[in-house]
Amino acid sequence: MLLACGNEADRLAKKRIFSPEDPPLAVAAAQEVLPAGALYNSTELVQRIVDMGVAETTERLGAHRFSAELRMAWRGNGRQQELTEQRLLLSAAGGVHGNFSASSRNGRGQGYDILRVDHQVFAKSLHGNYRQRLRDRGMAERMRQEAFGVLSEMDKLFLQRMRLKLEGKELMEGKEGREAYKYLVVLGEKPRAEAEAVLPLKLQPKKELDQSSRLRLAFFEHRMPEALEGKLWVDAQTAVVLKAELQGTLKVVEGETSSTVSIRVSTHIDNIGQNPLLSIPETFIPDEDKPQGIAAALERFGLGRKTRTEADNTANVPPDEE
Repeated sequence: MLLACGNEADRLAKKRIFSPEDPPLAVAAAQEVLPAGALYNSTELVQRIVDMGVAETTERLGAHRFSAELRMAWRGNGRQQELTEQRLLLSAAGGVHGNFSASSRNGRGQGYDILRVDHQVFAKSLHGNYRQRLRDRGMAERMRQEAFGVLSEMDKLFLQRMRLKLEGKELMEGKEGREAYKYLVVLGEKPRAEAEAVLPLKLQPKKELDQSSRLRLAFFEHRMPEALEGKLWVDAQTAVVLKAELQGTLKVVEGETSSTVSIRVSTHIDNIGQNPLLSIPETFIPDEDKPQGIAAALERFGLGRKTRTEADNTANVPPDEE
């Protein structure tokens, strides 16, 4: 009996070890059929659609081009600031290991470009040169999601109160000619309060927070959505948001002061199925190890510490005659 039990345990262990590996989460999620025409019935479905990541989107659509434009205006305390930003993402087929190029530009002359081609990653700032990143540890994936995640960011800013009303079906412009469900976006009621998890006390700085950190915390802790409207076009076949036009207003009240933030967002996905033909940059800075410390740096440039033999030979050399 013991021998039989042992053999059965071994058999089950071998079955687990040699069983096919589970597909990546993005691939598995892309196989789920989502009812693109029923988003008005479920807030969970709305969250599922607007929070869809770039890897799953690429698995569902294949190669495509994503573009977005953001405009933000902040008014309060007698001051007004504005910021514009453009994002562009070119994706080849394959959401997990596929090639892509992501870029971001804002109205203050800042931005970045990141490129992944054949598992090689290259990145640069707006005014710099491409640098190879042989030891990239997920930075490329994070920057790709940052360039794509406009709708998810908008939804979180408005406390996930985005609600949809079905308006009908439309044929999207372009060569694709894809059918899409058109939804009107409205600001929903405040979600029902849920029991808060018991968390450790928040760490407090030894000194007072700097002005920049204090303003950021005040915004995220005290923001209240006042208005949200717009339209979404959801692909009837894949349930991916092909186009979005949104605008909303947030109010931040802290003590006796208040500020108003106006946000306008537009996104568009086109060139579906068209390979962007990305390639490695012609010129780039290679990814080389940096010398560890001053001694290693001197050694690298041939200025390392001399050995005892070299020092003795130098001491025995007669001085040059004048």
